[in-house]
Amino acid sequence: MTTIYFERPWALFLLLPAIIIILILSFRNFIKFHDNFEKQNYLKRRRARRFWMGVSRVIIISAVIIALAGPSTIQEQKQQGELRLKIFVDDSRSMELYDTGVAQRLKDKLSGSFPVNIVGTNEKAESRIGDFLVRNMNKNDNILLISDGQVTSGKQLADVLLLAHNLNASINTVQLTQTNNDAWVTITSPDISSSGTDTPVLVTVKKSGNVPSTKLTVIADGAEWTSEDVTFNSNGVFELPLTRNFEQGTHQIVAKIDAKDHFLENNEYRAVIKVEPKPKVLMLTTSQNIPLVKLLEKVFDLTVVPVLPSDLSSYSTIIIDNVKADNLPSIGAISQFVSNGGGLFVIGGPASLDRGNYKGTQFENILPVAVGIPKKDKNQSPSIALVIDVSGSSGAAFSSTSNKIVNAVQEDIAISILRDLKNDTKVGVVAFNTKGYTVADLQEKGKQAGLEDKIASLQPFGGTLASEGLTTALYMLSKQSGSKTIILISDGNTQLSGDAKVAANAAAANNIKIFTVGVGAGTDEVFMKQIAQIGKGSYFQPKETDRIQIILGGPGDNKANNTNSLQIIDFNDFITKDLTLIGKVTGYNNVVPKSSAKMLVALNDGRPILTTWRFGLGRVAVLSTDDGTGWASVLLNNKNAPLVSRTVFWTAGDPRRNKNLDVITTSGVVNEPVDVLVKSNNLPKEEGLSFAKTDENLYTAQLVVRQPGFIKVLGQSIAINYPTELAKLGASDEFLSLIQQSGGTVYNEEDTAAIKKAVQEHSILTEVKAVSWAWIPLLIGLVLFTLEIVLRRLVDSRKE
Repeated sequence: MTTIYFERPWALFLLLPAIIIILILSFRNFIKFHDNFEKQNYLKRRRARRFWMGVSRVIIISAVIIALAGPSTIQEQKQQGELRLKIFVDDSRSMELYDTGVAQRLKDKLSGSFPVNIVGTNEKAESRIGDFLVRNMNKNDNILLISDGQVTSGKQLADVLLLAHNLNASINTVQLTQTNNDAWVTITSPDISSSGTDTPVLVTVKKSGNVPSTKLTVIADGAEWTSEDVTFNSNGVFELPLTRNFEQGTHQIVAKIDAKDHFLENNEYRAVIKVEPKPKVLMLTTSQNIPLVKLLEKVFDLTVVPVLPSDLSSYSTIIIDNVKADNLPSIGAISQFVSNGGGLFVIGGPASLDRGNYKGTQFENILPVAVGIPKKDKNQSPSIALVIDVSGSSGAAFSSTSNKIVNAVQEDIAISILRDLKNDTKVGVVAFNTKGYTVADLQEKGKQAGLEDKIASLQPFGGTLASEGLTTALYMLSKQSGSKTIILISDGNTQLSGDAKVAANAAAANNIKIFTVGVGAGTDEVFMKQIAQIGKGSYFQPKETDRIQIILGGPGDNKANNTNSLQIIDFNDFITKDLTLIGKVTGYNNVVPKSSAKMLVALNDGRPILTTWRFGLGRVAVLSTDDGTGWASVLLNNKNAPLVSRTVFWTAGDPRRNKNLDVITTSGVVNEPVDVLVKSNNLPKEEGLSFAKTDENLYTAQLVVRQPGFIKVLGQSIAINYPTELAKLGASDEFLSLIQQSGGTVYNEEDTAAIKKAVQEHSILTEVKAVSWAWIPLLIGLVLFTLEIVLRRLVDSRKE
């Protein structure tokens, strides 16, 4: 069925006024008569003529106005474009594991049907597939990309595939046959640690293909630390977590595997760990026999005083434990200490915070919390936008052990969050793929019948632009008062991730917090965490979403109010990572996190227990319960004790802050520029290096190392490891998913008939044209006008 549309629809509004004017002019008399008899006689003779002339003029003017409006239809014209196939081959070293001869074999089979060109990336050391596609891709191209999809630098494939869509270029790929196998080892460890504490070291061995059994040996400072037989899990990964209480100084760690595989250089990995002296911590308290002191003395150089000394420069952080506002030290001294990079840890209790008259003091300005009970405005209910990813990638399996797809799990999570919300909470729902769609406008939850059914009916299709979902939610919430929150539920595999970050910044500028929930085995957690960080929120895994309700203000109308149980809110912070809290506190101080603060631990009714933020160059934390003397003894048991010690470590910041000379860089990659960052009071000097000042007491120089190993710069060690290209091996599942999301196909080598058909179909170009039909009403008007003239002449000639 052909649909007619108007190019200038505004012209149709002229119809009614024009018809009225024509009718008035047609039936109005402009002739003067001698008397009424003459007038009546004239009108009687002219009545029929004037009627038909009026009708004629109405039709003519209507035809002219309709023609002015531009009636048109859309017409598609198909024509055969150029039949041609481009085969792009990834020449990077990671492709040595695969049979790349498939490109030539496919050319031999297909070149009889149309021209086939093979173009290689000609880059061995790195995989910049995205950059290569941008340089070589043209409009309407048919492309077959032979690659493992492991991008090590340059443009992201997701962004390039969106560009391909805009160019009407078809990008497809072929399932590769693996001919070589490889295993590689990496070390994950902190660059710096503190003496007297256990330093975590994670050694990971991964494989691609069938690698024979291998042995892992870990060496610390030239001596064997441990040796293990490697047993890979179903995903081809083996992890060995280690801890050691290193002595003060620089330590060199080496992990080796004896695999009989393709690449030998990635069978060895190096790391450097610098162990600094115990941070000097000053604890201000008037209490006696504090159990917390014994805990802290094990890991810190702790000094306990009843009065703050005048010189604080030698300390990394200050702990103020259960001190009344009247007994607080000079606010100016504390503020300057923190602003210049020092740490502050305020511990509550019966004489602190709301019970110590902190409210309204200058000291409260330094803290990440406002003291007191929050005031609730009945007219300002919280507003929440649930943003759900319905792109094609959400149609993938949730996990290898689940029959559910990602989209179904996302819907379940959204419905679960919705059920936990209070009935007076305003909630709206946004779905997105390459566009944002309003599923439900913002309205009180209790007034939205059938909202769960709307969410459950969402179906996955299309590409992914998280920015569109965030922007739609931002518009939905921007005019609301009270607290405003976006909850983004997605796998994070989006195109134009930079645009999503811009949208998250816009939300933060409008006091809208963003919490993200990553769903699916292929979740891009880095992106989801970045969005949460920009939006001043937190990132959650599906099993952690019950904590969102705690942040939003406690259990909803349908949940039991089991208070005083400790709950970690954000597991992605240094303080809470991999930590489990068990137990209840018997008392707390009433505080409210400030808008820029981060609440890490709360009671399960939403009351804050541990809140942090940055103040100037320093870090501030508030524990809104006591030091374990009365209310929170549970925090001192072996399971929970790391919460307090990690908080002190976090506030202490970089232990190298007060050093006169330190090489900050601890690692680099062979054959790639290594930026050597040095903290020094003066310009560093090292043979072969030229340092330039980049900031106050910070200098940088660049060097390229040709062989892996340990090198020395200014007497300090830097670990140089194998190329990044050899740390990302195996076919990327994300790459195959992106190809399919963008409308491409993953072929087998034998699918030559399907490839031919796809090239032929894609080469048929469809040209969309607007066909104007304005000539028809113009012709009708012209014919009628001509007919009117002819008839008038005939009538007049008869009279003569």
